[in-house]
Amino acid sequence: MMKVLIAFCAIFLSGCSGISLITPGLRSSLYTEDFLAEIESVKQLYAQGQTRNALNRLRSMNQEELRPTEIGLKRNLIGVIYFSEGNYEQAIFQFDTALSYSRLDDELTAQIHLNLASSYFRLDQFERAMSALDRSDYTRLTPEEALKHHRLHFALARELNRDRAATIALIRLLGSHERVAEIRNNPLFQELNNYFFRLSRREKLRVIEGFESEQNLAAGYLAYLDAERAYYQGNRQEAIELLEWIERRFARRTELVQVVQGFVFRLENFSQMDQRSIGVILPLSGERREFGERALLGIDAALQESLGRSNQESFQLHIVDSQGAPAVGAYRVNDLVEQHNVSVIIGGLFSGEAEKQYREAKKRGVLFISLSQLYIPQSQKNHLLIEIPGSIESQINELFSNDMLDHFGRRAAIIYPDNDRGEIYINEFWRMAQLREVQVSGVVSYEEGITDFRDPVRNLLGLKFDRNREEETELLESIHALERTGGVRRVQTLKPQIDFDWVFIPSYPMEAVQIIPSFNYFDAAGVSKIGVPSWRSRTVMQQSSRLGELFFIGDDVRPVSESFRRGFFFLFNEAPRIIELRGYDAMGLVDSLLAGESFDARDAFEFKLREVENLKGLTGVWTLNDNLWLKEMTPLQIRRGQIRQIERRSEEVIPLETELPDIQDVDYEESSFDEAS
Repeated sequence: MMKVLIAFCAIFLSGCSGISLITPGLRSSLYTEDFLAEIESVKQLYAQGQTRNALNRLRSMNQEELRPTEIGLKRNLIGVIYFSEGNYEQAIFQFDTALSYSRLDDELTAQIHLNLASSYFRLDQFERAMSALDRSDYTRLTPEEALKHHRLHFALARELNRDRAATIALIRLLGSHERVAEIRNNPLFQELNNYFFRLSRREKLRVIEGFESEQNLAAGYLAYLDAERAYYQGNRQEAIELLEWIERRFARRTELVQVVQGFVFRLENFSQMDQRSIGVILPLSGERREFGERALLGIDAALQESLGRSNQESFQLHIVDSQGAPAVGAYRVNDLVEQHNVSVIIGGLFSGEAEKQYREAKKRGVLFISLSQLYIPQSQKNHLLIEIPGSIESQINELFSNDMLDHFGRRAAIIYPDNDRGEIYINEFWRMAQLREVQVSGVVSYEEGITDFRDPVRNLLGLKFDRNREEETELLESIHALERTGGVRRVQTLKPQIDFDWVFIPSYPMEAVQIIPSFNYFDAAGVSKIGVPSWRSRTVMQQSSRLGELFFIGDDVRPVSESFRRGFFFLFNEAPRIIELRGYDAMGLVDSLLAGESFDARDAFEFKLREVENLKGLTGVWTLNDNLWLKEMTPLQIRRGQIRQIERRSEEVIPLETELPDIQDVDYEESSFDEAS
């Protein structure tokens, strides 16, 4: 319907209005007064619905008595009438003929090309339509006709998947606005935004430069949005250069210059940094309060240890309450940056909060140390994010390491949740499998909230598609019929098709203890099952004796088990757990980054951050790889309530020998809240 409306407006209105739009200085040389009077009579007949009479009057004109431009105008109007009747082929013939006579009248020629493009558009001949429209000089049209030209241009660009042409057409459509608010409120603005940001950096700049002489406000505002996006993506120098360019090239657009100057002012304020000022955002009220307070104990332990071994100036912690709400936590990030100029923010105790807090910190160029994993695409992360538990990318990197593949094999499968978290896992899983040339033999997802996982496991084991194994099924059923008298109970006829060496299960602990028994149910107990860091939990540990041998990618806490726990117990008279260890590690990384250094601006600190080879914490080492912090993870085994390490390049399993029980997550599972919310 939209396509029909655009075409009708472009052909009918521009065709009819072209009759009266003759440059005054050319009237006497191009058109006689008698001819113009006759044309006005034809227009009135057409407006009254007397299409046949109007067409007959035009045909009755003696062409030999007409000037060339008058013939062109006559043929153009005949084409308009044919178009209105749906006779597009005849309309095209008339427009083509009209072009042979109209060359002296630029306005008429532009209208005819527009009408010709509209006719081809109605016939779905988009390439021909675009070619005709490109020859229509919209600057020779009235403002109303020019808008119709740009609408048709956009419609054609969309049909032909030409993002640059669509962007240019939309900029021209919005270029008549004189206020930024008018542009943003136009329904086409979102379309323009989408098309513009599909372009490469060079294409975007070329498009904007093309509108510089016109001082097109829409083009200038797009350039500002591009600078804003570059800054929020961490490319601050690129953003500053683009803002300066806008201020020079669009100097006559006062409102746009004020917007640019306001953003530059904010950048200058955000660039100020107090390196001893550290922000901490934790849930300190509501049902998550206990977890926030436990994380604070870990941070406090690291802070006291830092003061005990040096005479350096103490860090000043600015501790704020996220109330366990993502929106509140994100708002607190702004407060910490604007009011206290913090150099680092520690937060994100739960994944739902972590994402919002990180995005706000990233906008302002502040390093964010997250106490939980973030479930966002890799492309949206950068060097300003450190995930203490180890990111999804860190886990998958270890999962597909040579040591793991040598130990478990190079045929893999995955069963993952059908949600945003699962999508991040499966995308990274596929990417690394292709990179490491690992055969992926099974990929199955499961819906959130289910408690019976037999269907997805049955699919993974090739037991649901009986038609593909019909002959095998019939043979086994006849054999099993003979066994029934012996009292043998079978849950399925077919044997599972296990064409993979191991299966990766990135599930929460509560899901894991329900998924894993389904493999035993279908006689696939021998499959190696590998999980994620959250499997170090009370839920999995208590059920491990009935689940059999399990593996997961996590942290090796052996180096810190003894010293850290004894020191923590001395300070707080209680044993630490995973959540306290994460808080301790986060504050320890802050100390190692800022100790002995002097920074008064974020740019200097960020430069140092990019130059660091690695960051060593109690639970691992982080290395900056392609602008992403990857943590060195460890393959671990759970067996009968015990966690043991699988030594690299060896099949030997070494117990985690300590005097005290191994540090475990006895009552903190991200799923306990994240699943509910």
